[in-house]
Amino acid sequence: MHQTTLRFGPELWSQLEEAARRAGISIAQYVREAAVVRLTHGYRDAQAELTDDDESPVTPEEAADEALLARAASQREIDSSRALWNQSRQARARARQLREDVARRRVDPS
Repeated sequence: MHQTTLRFGPELWSQLEEAARRAGISIAQYVREAAVVRLTHGYRDAQAELTDDDESPVTPEEAADEALLARAASQREIDSSRALWNQSRQARARARQLREDVARRRVDPS
């Protein structure tokens, strides 16, 4: 996973907050999914996807693309969760090691 910093003007940030709230996800997740949509569909199709345009019927190809995006989002969440669990395990192991070191120093202060 790569991490980056993005800067948004106040108006765009406000729009992102509202769109993410409507979707029931974080702004970070909204931006990630928008990037995947744009990479998958190209700019024009991504614009249509992001505007929640429900007027046209979904073609089988679009449904397959949406399924692909959902699987990709799911895999990202799994990867993120796995990374957090590993980080937590490392922190617990380090804390345990520090407690043991302190306990040993109390018994043998040399």
